[in-house]
Amino acid sequence: MIVLTPSEMKILDKKTDEIFGLPLLILMENAGRGIVNFIEREFDNLKKITFVCGKGNNGGDGFVAARYLKLKGYDVIVYVFGEKEEYKDEALLNFNLLEKTGCEIRKINEKNLLKFDLATSDLTVDAVFGTGFKGRLSEDYKEIFKIINDYSQKILSIDIPSGVDGETGEADEDAINADYTITFAYPKLGHYLFPGKMKRGRLFLWDIGIPYYYAEEEGFKRYIITFEVALNNMPKRMPYFHKGDCGKVFIISGSKGYTGAAYLTSMGALRAGAGLVFLAFPDILDCIFETKLTEVIKVPLPSQDGFISKKAISSIFEKLENMDVCVIGPGIGRKEEIKEIIANILEKWDKKLILDADAIPLLKGEEKLIKDYKGELVLTPHPGELGIFIGEKPEEINKKRVEIAEEVSLKLNKILVLKGAPTVISSKEGTYINTTGNDGLATGGTGDVLVGMIAGLSAQGISLTSASISGVFLHGLCADILKDYKTNFSMIAGDLLEILPEAIKRVTGFKEKKRKMLTPLP
Repeated sequence: MIVLTPSEMKILDKKTDEIFGLPLLILMENAGRGIVNFIEREFDNLKKITFVCGKGNNGGDGFVAARYLKLKGYDVIVYVFGEKEEYKDEALLNFNLLEKTGCEIRKINEKNLLKFDLATSDLTVDAVFGTGFKGRLSEDYKEIFKIINDYSQKILSIDIPSGVDGETGEADEDAINADYTITFAYPKLGHYLFPGKMKRGRLFLWDIGIPYYYAEEEGFKRYIITFEVALNNMPKRMPYFHKGDCGKVFIISGSKGYTGAAYLTSMGALRAGAGLVFLAFPDILDCIFETKLTEVIKVPLPSQDGFISKKAISSIFEKLENMDVCVIGPGIGRKEEIKEIIANILEKWDKKLILDADAIPLLKGEEKLIKDYKGELVLTPHPGELGIFIGEKPEEINKKRVEIAEEVSLKLNKILVLKGAPTVISSKEGTYINTTGNDGLATGGTGDVLVGMIAGLSAQGISLTSASISGVFLHGLCADILKDYKTNFSMIAGDLLEILPEAIKRVTGFKEKKRKMLTPLP
């Protein structure tokens, strides 16, 4: 499903008005009717509803909904900011229509009355700011929003919780804490980026009549990964397949003290469906892997001081000749000899390659080497590793996850999987924002499992982009399933391997549904 920025949404609004011939007034009317539809579907026995409406189009949407609810016999109170003369265009027209219903309209500065109305209402509707909000709230708004958050029974935000940036997900500390958010036409980036995601509660989408093909015509290529998207990017298996049909994965991983990374990556590839998995590691660790891994083919390599030596290059290429996918990096260490091995693979190999973990900081300053790689290539860093590679602080990367992922992917002309909350995948096909996962993944080794999963999925005949999309979604889904009984405190990386079959079952068993007027979103 396409996800938009507020500025992109404005382009579609304008195009619908000027080219399609559906004016903004009708779009606002449709939005208001959608709010009413949602309220009546979601809530039973509502008696009193309080609206807090701003001066822009978001407030106009609120006026429309309040009008319909008043005409249906609900007890509706509407609070407004400033004087009526400050409202313009469609918002002003709907302010006037609301007045004609006899609805009680009050000034927001009547704070004691506001507290009473919020506390005695079954639902508060936040229609103050839309998705175009940026920056910080003024002290006046902070005071009002604190009252709304403290006194409301339930809060429904229109389009996005007021005080949340619809593009970046940044949120004022006093932004509205919604229980529900209803957005229109398309979800917005701010719904899925933190901390905004924590403010919006359950998210719903209402179709207001914007032609669905307009976003594609405009070339908007950012998407959220849903069950449907993940399913469409899964490999297809046939009943007659044998292990050779399901692909061969070659993993170069591990060093003294970091055998777990190699184990988790290998098992991630196997659990994701790879036909054969080969693990290349420092020969000093042979006894550990012969005991630990029974289904994986072991390839001990010449080592020095517990790390793979550059003497292993010829042995690596002997094996690579028959492989479909190669992973290099998990727990491998950041020695200069490791960098030489990676450089050789980049220069001389041309099949699917995944650069992970230590491999990425090692290649700082070697962008041309990556860009010139002839085969499919994906980099899978977390913000710390990417920060070293591009010379940026991890906290700055997290503030601009989508933007930075797109910049790096474009510069290298390669796929980038920026791990984190949320994981962002950027490639020439577009940018994909994951919707699964939780803080239970904040433990060592979960990234190794993910990389193995991507390799195992891709080995079965799909592109690294498709494998990244389905792999990231499945990885997060594993954590969501586990949270119910392992909890986000006690989850460990190995748990993902055990629950992955259930996650795959849920995705492959998903039945695509036609889009409805009102659609719940992840």
